[in-house]
Amino acid sequence: MNMLRWALLPFALIHAMILRIRHAMYNAGWLKSTEAILPTIVVGNLSFGGTGKTPHVLHLVDLLSDNFNIAVLSRGYGRSLKGIMEVVPANTPLEVGDEVFLMKSKYPKLPVFIGEKRVDAIKEIQQNYPEVDLVILDDGLQHRNLIPNISILLEDVNHPLDQDYIAPVGRLRDIKSRWSKMDFVIKTKVSKSYKNLATLDENIYTSEIVYDTLFKLSMPNAKLQRWPSEVLVVSAIGNPNHLHQFVAKKVKYMKVYAKPDHYKFKVSDIFDIAKQGIKDIVCTEKDAVKLSLFKHEIKIAVIRIWVLPIQVQIKHAADLKDKIVNRIKDAGH
Repeated sequence: MNMLRWALLPFALIHAMILRIRHAMYNAGWLKSTEAILPTIVVGNLSFGGTGKTPHVLHLVDLLSDNFNIAVLSRGYGRSLKGIMEVVPANTPLEVGDEVFLMKSKYPKLPVFIGEKRVDAIKEIQQNYPEVDLVILDDGLQHRNLIPNISILLEDVNHPLDQDYIAPVGRLRDIKSRWSKMDFVIKTKVSKSYKNLATLDENIYTSEIVYDTLFKLSMPNAKLQRWPSEVLVVSAIGNPNHLHQFVAKKVKYMKVYAKPDHYKFKVSDIFDIAKQGIKDIVCTEKDAVKLSLFKHEIKIAVIRIWVLPIQVQIKHAADLKDKIVNRIKDAGH
């Protein structure tokens, strides 16, 4: 542990103490926890960003859509609009948040709602969509006033929880003992170099990131089959390391323009990107929805923005699906 971490240790101990007291109050019933009126699955993590919550939520939507009428609920991190509301195509990423805007863009028929008060938001979902019989929450493991039917923890295999520390010393935003309270654990960003990480009887699964074909931001139907020789990777995501490693293998020269997660790009960023001297820009869909607000500036800057779609594949997904379906049915909502 370096000197800075030692200096931050007292703050981490205070943070951990507050978390333990809070969980103890919920466990003792001094703080109220409530089951929702609809079956719920919470997908989240114990660390700050970068585990791929949104791609996993969308994968679960695909996986379970034959069995349930699904709605998705998110806090809507970084949004300008407040309160409980449904996300509609007319909204912008700045109004509702980049991740939920992306979900609605990719799945226009999927009911997507945002709201800090999850229990109240689920009531709103039922009132507007009485056919919905499952709500998947994008993040919310720390939202203890909701008792979910199923909790799914995502753990970045490159940053094991048992080797991390409570913030601000480390990346953890919750205590490690919460791991044991999860129904399922998915170790994310697993590559072929990792073996024997999961056994089905332990309800531990693995997933890997799958990148699709590049397409042009201004012309989504224009696929790029052959990568440019040099690219600038623009990102404002939780942990871009995996993205950078993938792109670096595809090109001869790569430069990086990185911003913090959920960063709201400005006009000045477009021209800063152009000043990097590389015409071909690569970004994820999450950042593309925000960069698309600057189509005029992108044209003036004479840069080409290529979007790299990201999906996840869960190993033994059929087994996970069966367990989820059975647990929801056993809950008897």
